[in-house]
Amino acid sequence: MTHRTWTGVWTLPKEQTLRIGLVSLDTAGATARFDYVHTYGG
Repeated sequence: MTHRTWTGVWTLPKEQTLRIGLVSLDTAGATARFDYVHTYGG
């Protein structure tokens, strides 16, 4: 089953190196696993 959540985006100055952060907010002590991450540079 695939569940995608579209959220906002933060834009950084071009001079900085691009970094991606993934966050999963759930019960304390829970572990998030991401099998696949897709990025789009449109």
